[in-house]
Amino acid sequence: MTLTTPKIKSLTVKLKTDRPVKKTPYQVKGVLMRDFPNDEIVPMLNGSYRKKFLYPRIQVKIVDEEILLVGLHQGVDPILAIHEKIKDLNFGDITFDVLEKSVIEKEDAFVFSSFLHKYRFLSNWVALNINTSKKYDTKNDEDKLQYLNNLIAKNIVFISREMGFEFEKNIFSKINVIDINPIKLDQNGWGAFDKEQNRSFNTNIRQNKYTIHPELLDKSGNITQEELLTVRFSNDKDSSLEEKGTTTD
Repeated sequence: MTLTTPKIKSLTVKLKTDRPVKKTPYQVKGVLMRDFPNDEIVPMLNGSYRKKFLYPRIQVKIVDEEILLVGLHQGVDPILAIHEKIKDLNFGDITFDVLEKSVIEKEDAFVFSSFLHKYRFLSNWVALNINTSKKYDTKNDEDKLQYLNNLIAKNIVFISREMGFEFEKNIFSKINVIDINPIKLDQNGWGAFDKEQNRSFNTNIRQNKYTIHPELLDKSGNITQEELLTVRFSNDKDSSLEEKGTTTD
């Protein structure tokens, strides 16, 4: 049987402002919802569609003190509808003038590849909750590395299937780590991996330039919104899949 996989659009809009943005993604979301109260972007940002979409279709991130609006599938059109209207962002205590917008729109957010593609961590990877941290701590170093490979693979599968991408064959993933000892976070016993020590991973699924990975789910199965991994496609390719990693379907 041949599976029919829909083309999944993606969109990344980067807002360059007149000064570095030292606000949180939540604050940026608040400004957008206030400035565009009647637009479709509002329910995409305020959680109204949480039961409909396990993976948020629109993400707001601040990377290198610049604002990123990242849309996948149903999240593309709501961003396209407003991005040209964003002239400034007024936070009350400070206003940022938008000087420039860069827009990257693609028709295929997820594509199988015969090469490994390398992705770089842009934020710390919050990979372990209180339960998985306990399991992780009991493993030896080799098993810990395999556990992290499995986590990356499961994240790719989760996002892809949420978007309607069907897997006709196994995917491959391999994390490139220097330090396998997580940073213990104060809240809930979570464990994070430093983006500088754990710089990248490889997979044979080509993804969007910026992809937000859901590392943690709450008890209801919803994404914990602020603990999502940001990665960037760096366009690096290896010629072979014959490396030790994880394959999954």
